[in-house]
Amino acid sequence: MFFGVDFTRHNTSRSETDYLSLFEKWQNERYALDASTNYFYSRTAAKEIFDSAPEARILIMVRNPINATYSMFFENRFGGVEPIARFEDALAAEEERTKRGCPPARGSLEQLLYSRIYAYTSNIYRYRSIFGPKRVTVLVLDDFKRDARKEFIKVSDMLGLDGSCANTIDFSIKNAAKGALSRRLGVFAASPPGWAGRLTGRFLSKAQRLKIRNMIAQINTIPSDNPPMNPETRRLLAQKFAPEVERLSALLDRDLTHWLQVDE
Repeated sequence: MFFGVDFTRHNTSRSETDYLSLFEKWQNERYALDASTNYFYSRTAAKEIFDSAPEARILIMVRNPINATYSMFFENRFGGVEPIARFEDALAAEEERTKRGCPPARGSLEQLLYSRIYAYTSNIYRYRSIFGPKRVTVLVLDDFKRDARKEFIKVSDMLGLDGSCANTIDFSIKNAAKGALSRRLGVFAASPPGWAGRLTGRFLSKAQRLKIRNMIAQINTIPSDNPPMNPETRRLLAQKFAPEVERLSALLDRDLTHWLQVDE
């Protein structure tokens, strides 16, 4: 995370020097990648990115917003951002959270406003209006689930890259549903306290510290399926997201209304 000055959070944004240190090994590659997905629902990040890199290419992948919301909730729980234990209670708290405008102990308030995160079309329009439609590509997760190798080659061609390496890439599922051996250790790895950063910053670069945090998170992580969603909750979310899915279907000229089925 570097862009997104609008996010409501306790910690300050990283410095430009700190941010660029993450790319210290980048040399002659055609692209440098920033995969901070939070930029998608920031209301200022698109303009900030454009001001820094007007030639940037934007890749956006969308998925069923019902499943995405449920997955985001558990990801927030895993990282210590979401203090509420029940998914339904977290959804009900969104309006109050918006009114209060108080950041959580970790992460940003916007991470907990699930309907804002998955307001796909308004967020896509923001990036298209700033970068132009030719520089913004919208991908659909369904396609990658069907044939990741084929979609990888398509994206490579679109970016002017050689996609022949697709046969050497492991396309197994990454960042699947998970649990933590220790919730405290997981929270520490995801959002270390300020004193830890100040202490290790004296002798480790940001990239090195990030690598250590990732190692701790990996050791602490165990595979764990999320519990099935309550059918009534799925039905209510289907009603809530129906207008958004219809707008996205029109925007992409593709029928995605099967996402609204409640018998999954």
